[in-house]
Amino acid sequence: MTAGSWYRLGFIGIAGAACALVGVSIGAQDPALDLKTAAFALDAKRYTDAAKQFAAIGNATPLIADYVAWYRGQAELGAENYSAVEEALTPVFGRSPKSPLEAKSWLLAGQAAAKGNQPQHAIELLRKHYDALPQPSGDLALANAYDAARDYVSAAMYLQRIHSGYPMSAEAVQAATRLIQLRFKLGAGFPTEMPAARMGRAVKLLDGGKIAEARREFVVLAAELGGADRDTARVKIGAADYQAKSTVGALRYLRALQVSSPDADAERLYYIVLCEERNNNAEQVMAELDQLGRLYPSSPWRLKALTAAANRYLVTNQIDAYEPLYRACYETFPKSQDAAVCHWKVTWGHYIRRRDDAVTMLKSHLRLFPQSEAASAALYFLGHKSEEAGNPSDALAYYREAVGQYPNEYYGMQARSRIAKLGEVAPSAEVSQFLASL
Repeated sequence: MTAGSWYRLGFIGIAGAACALVGVSIGAQDPALDLKTAAFALDAKRYTDAAKQFAAIGNATPLIADYVAWYRGQAELGAENYSAVEEALTPVFGRSPKSPLEAKSWLLAGQAAAKGNQPQHAIELLRKHYDALPQPSGDLALANAYDAARDYVSAAMYLQRIHSGYPMSAEAVQAATRLIQLRFKLGAGFPTEMPAARMGRAVKLLDGGKIAEARREFVVLAAELGGADRDTARVKIGAADYQAKSTVGALRYLRALQVSSPDADAERLYYIVLCEERNNNAEQVMAELDQLGRLYPSSPWRLKALTAAANRYLVTNQIDAYEPLYRACYETFPKSQDAAVCHWKVTWGHYIRRRDDAVTMLKSHLRLFPQSEAASAALYFLGHKSEEAGNPSDALAYYREAVGQYPNEYYGMQARSRIAKLGEVAPSAEVSQFLASL
């Protein structure tokens, strides 16, 4: 049984409950049974029968009228009743709250219009609701509509969006074949794909694990592009080798590579750091990090290199080695998404080693990163340190804040148990004022 079949069976299962909610009687005419019959007809690809059965249900199930309309639209499309699809989908549109099927229904209506020899109407529908369309299906539908309208340049442009933007998708396979055909058909009129799009495609291929294909793309780009784009493509060749576990080759290539673009050179140094980490060459890792800090102190590639090296030391619990790296992370890049995590790693290291400034660090974490995922832990351990120092009123204020802000998190629940053990004590006004100032 297909995934769509199981989905429709689940839909049928809730249909009876929906009918009961709206007071539909279950008797000679049973909407739930009618839905089941229609769904099985659709699953069996008896599209004409399914379309008639879904249409006959009509308004019998108002709570799920959009789902009935959606399945009827699919049945009409399967039966090649293209002109009936958009009308069948009418109950989906304009519902309040919005139906979760609305975007898919606009797509279905556009596909039907294109197949029904109304390509201009299909283009109007799909472009009007473009922002809501599921992708890359929406771009493929528009490419088909433009192709049907004999606007081959526009068709090629939407196929290029799929080819570059969604290279890992099934639609990208179709797009690649169609683009070859259109290139032959249009000749010199075939639209040129922008370098940024081509580079984005290669990067997505690399991130998606298609390393060999990505490397081939980077080699082509390095030969065709110039300036900073060429430099980036050349560095990415080394990145692909690193991803392919060809560490020796990647390191040799990247060390010999000379690029003039600062961003590309920073990325080159980042991958050299990763190669040396994989080789367990700690001394060389630190040397490359120092070079990154001197040459490109604010580069995001330096941030990535710092966190990569620090995380490696974290795994082996080398606190003295990772602390300066995490510190450089949050001091140099205080607005990055990594800053709060880096600060917490340093703070936690001070806490577990009972450093004199542990309380100061915990307070700083709350002050600097009040939305941190570690905020509840910071509150709890401030309470714990207050208890150790013989200040139950301070502890109570921290614990109450942890419970109030994070009642269902681990440290919120731990704080609740500590409150119960503190007994009759008033919360500290000074700590409460500090917490209110955050």
